Amino acid sequence: MGKVKEMGHTPYLYNFEPGGSNRPAHDPFLLKALFFLFTTVLLIAPLFLLSAPLC
Repeated sequence: MGKVKEMGHTPYLYNFEPGGSNRPAHDPFLLKALFFLFTTVLLIAPLFLLSAPLC
């Protein structure tokens, strides 16, 4: 049971540990991709809305 519990809980502990160096390799990349997408949408949406009445 101990091994099953370890295997079940360690991934979550590693994932949610704040600023830990134990994070999975893909986690920072995923966060960067989401952040980039979010900022891109925030930057493009107002420009699109502002330019719509001008057309």
